Amino acid sequence: MDLAKRLGKDMLVLSGDVSSSFSELDNIIESDTIKNYYEPYISCGVQCLVANTKNCLKPILAHKKLDDKIEEISKAAIDIVNSLSPQHTIIELGSTGLPIDGDSKNSLLENKVQYVKSARIFENHKFDAYLLSDMRDDTELKCALMGIRQVSDKPIITEANTIATEFGAIPSLAVFDIKDEHPDDMKSLSLEAHSKGMQFLRAIGNARPAHAAVMVAVTSGLDVRVDIK
Repeated sequence: MDLAKRLGKDMLVLSGDVSSSFSELDNIIESDTIKNYYEPYISCGVQCLVANTKNCLKPILAHKKLDDKIEEISKAAIDIVNSLSPQHTIIELGSTGLPIDGDSKNSLLENKVQYVKSARIFENHKFDAYLLSDMRDDTELKCALMGIRQVSDKPIITEANTIATEFGAIPSLAVFDIKDEHPDDMKSLSLEAHSKGMQFLRAIGNARPAHAAVMVAVTSGLDVRVDIK
């Protein structure tokens, strides 16, 4: 199924934050356990599985002395998701963790290059879109967008942001940071996000697959609102 053909049309739910439960190295040594993590999401109809790639950036992995394994780790993360045949495979990228100075060309370039390097690795594999999360500020978001766009024309999903729009990204992600909310609470939250024109929904934090299941049930059959100004 072509994700590009669904943009601006179908409401879609993403799986939770796999990186909060598993390390990058777990993609290699605990692949079956990670697969078990995803299976309830597949069972409840979640359309988009997010790969455990948030920290697959050279500076992050270098800090953990794993930068020499970035290609192996990235491939393993994508292979795990694709083995479950989801409707869509999503590559998540977070912050580089590097110092960033919006007034320094060298600083901006150094951060941008990290996303270029990672995107070049991912582009050798099968997936449908990028997801940018945990950006520290608009400057880092811009670096990420510019870096990915230098390599790829795949969709880039972000939370609402005018900078994202400038780079042709899709700023229509609603993220719910679950603390003690009951899965049933996702009914009203999902409908509120729909009323605001959001297309992608994701529950993280203490969210369980049950939270995602409610979002899927509530938004099934709903078209994305395009009349929001």
